[in-house]
Amino acid sequence: MKEKNILINSSATINALRQLAIMKTIQLLGLLLIASLGLNAQTFAEVSAISGIDHIYDQIGTLGGGCVFFDYDNDGWEDLYIVGGKTRDVLYRNMANGTFEIVPNAGFDITDNFYTTGVVSADVNNDGYRDLFITTWGGRINGSNLKRNLLFFNSGNGTFTESGLVAGITEVSFSMGASVLDYNKDGFLDIYVVNYIENQDVSEDDQGNVIFSHTCFENYFYENNGDGTFSEKAQILGLDNTGCALAVMPTDFDQDQDQDIYLANDFGAYIEPNALYANNYPQNLYSNVSQQTRTDIGIFAMGIAYADIDKDNDFDYYLTNLGRNVLLRNNGDQTFTDDSTSANVENTYAQDGNGSEFLATG
Repeated sequence: MKEKNILINSSATINALRQLAIMKTIQLLGLLLIASLGLNAQTFAEVSAISGIDHIYDQIGTLGGGCVFFDYDNDGWEDLYIVGGKTRDVLYRNMANGTFEIVPNAGFDITDNFYTTGVVSADVNNDGYRDLFITTWGGRINGSNLKRNLLFFNSGNGTFTESGLVAGITEVSFSMGASVLDYNKDGFLDIYVVNYIENQDVSEDDQGNVIFSHTCFENYFYENNGDGTFSEKAQILGLDNTGCALAVMPTDFDQDQDQDIYLANDFGAYIEPNALYANNYPQNLYSNVSQQTRTDIGIFAMGIAYADIDKDNDFDYYLTNLGRNVLLRNNGDQTFTDDSTSANVENTYAQDGNGSEFLATG
């Protein structure tokens, strides 16, 4: 069932809606963590202060940042990298005793010059150490070379070297997230980058409903050349979506042993709905199968989670939204069914504490 348009009353502010999305995403992550651990009951305590993690993201407006747990020094303990927004990013080393310490002089000074938004970790040069790809909203100092994303190669000695320009990561954009996958099964991880608003245009109709008609940057796909460099091939592969994406999820939804891609697009009722791309391996091409799979949900999508919720050996998707959240159950025949209502996971709000109203219908 395709999601109907979402109408936002003019009294609703973007800030209120963004904060709502953040709260709902936190709730989702908590539920998924409990489910993944297989626990019937579990409580959590806030331990940031006593663990030594006190980084504060310096944001513009309501655009938050990301983080990633990864073992940067191969000591068997998961470390933590947090982007800084308008401030320098921070790498915390796991001290294996419940505490973390900031790693000084690790090579991240250049992030002072960028508004960083997201981060993913993977060993993209196959040297046995996990590297970092940082998405940005351009640079905070004039200069075309600063309007790009960042690639940090792990040197294996506790430091990182930013090599984006040398590696071919040069495209200008407003990037909000990225994911890694080996789309062509060559043994080298590729990088798909999702981009956000290029030009913003908001108006109202005769009933006072907000109409969004933004234009968005094309997404980027960086194919790994296997020699420390990348080639941007989104248009060639059919992945140059312009839907103001906020999240991307590689999965093998059709179980043909290659990596497909699902996009969560903001303003989906007005610009472009969510998009599912099927990998046509061994052809170097993706096909947009959103309509026939019934995954072209037109919502204000914020994030994607996936799991086999019904234990039928295929992936289902859960999408957070500024209105009604959406659970897409995989039918096993390359179609999906919206089971949000029957599963009681819509998590729909009618009004927030400030009196801002919005209506979501299914």
